[in-house]
Amino acid sequence: MGRVYGASADRAYGFYWALQPFASRSYSESFWTIAESWAPILTVANFGGASDEVTVELTSNTGSYTLPVFALQPSESRTINIRDIVNSGALDAKGKPFPADATFGGYRIYGASRRSQLVVKEHLIDPDSKLSTPFYGEYIYDVYLYFIPNDMPSDGPSTDVYYNVDPSEQDSVGLVTSIDESDGSTNDGGGCPATTWEYGNPYHPSNSNVSVAKSGCEGIATGVDDGSSTVSAEDDFATVDAEGDQGTLYTNNHAQITVRTAPSGCPTDINVTSFTAVGLQNDSPNAHRQFPYLKTGVGGFAQMTVSDPGGHNWNGIQLSETVTDDSNSCSTTYFPSCSSINTSALFTVGAGGQSVYGVTLTPTMNVVWDMHTATATYDALAAAGQTSCQLVCDQSYSCRGTTLANQFKITYAFSEATISGTSVTQVVVTKVLK
Repeated sequence: MGRVYGASADRAYGFYWALQPFASRSYSESFWTIAESWAPILTVANFGGASDEVTVELTSNTGSYTLPVFALQPSESRTINIRDIVNSGALDAKGKPFPADATFGGYRIYGASRRSQLVVKEHLIDPDSKLSTPFYGEYIYDVYLYFIPNDMPSDGPSTDVYYNVDPSEQDSVGLVTSIDESDGSTNDGGGCPATTWEYGNPYHPSNSNVSVAKSGCEGIATGVDDGSSTVSAEDDFATVDAEGDQGTLYTNNHAQITVRTAPSGCPTDINVTSFTAVGLQNDSPNAHRQFPYLKTGVGGFAQMTVSDPGGHNWNGIQLSETVTDDSNSCSTTYFPSCSSINTSALFTVGAGGQSVYGVTLTPTMNVVWDMHTATATYDALAAAGQTSCQLVCDQSYSCRGTTLANQFKITYAFSEATISGTSVTQVVVTKVLK
């Protein structure tokens, strides 16, 4: 690899940096330091053909610091002095100060698009000793591209996700993808597959009874005829290795779409037939789905059974929910409300098939699965300065505008716990008739 050598105007410093034949959308470096009089200097350049929005996150053992997003025009660059940022005392883009006592760390740099073309160069300069040295990081590259359900995390990139759509009501569902990155991060809902042709559709259904149209970062699957279809996707703009090379990444799992015309009418009643609790636990091999990624969680899954006096099969019918606050002793800053935990989702009777937090949601006649979880990447009780608290919600279900018999009370109990020496908030959920 070629190198360029240079010197400062006063000839006090010598510089060199490696030439590289590629640019990429993201970059990571394992080291910067402000120890003694060292000044870490980063230069970010946009080698793309369009304006880009750049995010720079400085990381350390004691926390992170995110700079305000800045725009770079084509061939424009921005130089950042980390020591100047520390000395300024300014809050970051999230309103946080620079991590206390942090004198070394790393950084992540991202463009706004999967087609971003950034080049990053960095030097450490010591004005006292008149020394300079370059550091070489590596590009963050994509490991897995996979489908996730809209309203819950999957157990991992190998687990298929399942949806039901009804062609009689021109029903559709959004197919959301995620990307696991080489630095251990997960881009939930942000993995945006695209093909090399400008208006191409990266989603590929196996049968014509389902049509899939690309809409932003989602694929909108619409039922055409009764039957089933397996949908895959691809991303032709993936960064596939630490050198920044681009290639094609295919989804590691599939979206399984069942198209079934729902029966006319509605069930009249709904009841809890079982509840499966899920506690926060160590899941290091799949850490972005449980502890240590999550420090607050999780809850459980209610198996809800619909019925009517005639004993009909209601598979395929959709239910909606209404959730309101009953009582709350938790901090509103660090804990969710009932309406934010339960987002008025649509439930398809008879749907299921996926495994979530290790619980298999088995498709069963006249059954809907309702997930009741609360999660956070931080210890919510510690952040709020509480030792325990409780959130109580009231819930009802409706079918085509008619409220079903029975209403329910959902209680989220938050308590202190420890996993592998780390303080966490455990969540225990109960659901009973109101």
